[in-house]
Amino acid sequence: MARQRSIPTLHLQTERMNGGIYAQERFAPVAHIEHRGRAALGMVKALLPGADAQAPCTICTRKDAGF
Repeated sequence: MARQRSIPTLHLQTERMNGGIYAQERFAPVAHIEHRGRAALGMVKALLPGADAQAPCTICTRKDAGF
């Protein structure tokens, strides 16, 4: 669905510090973060050709997001 909507990259977070199932699906780790007092791993996957998977995730860098 994301590709159909031309979303270039997907960002997510998981409490599995090894990436869990997302690592198996080729998501790359980009940041160790804290969310609501719990450690989490921020991950990214490029979906479209030429997408910049190294671009910072706005959710991971927002000061008001509780990270």
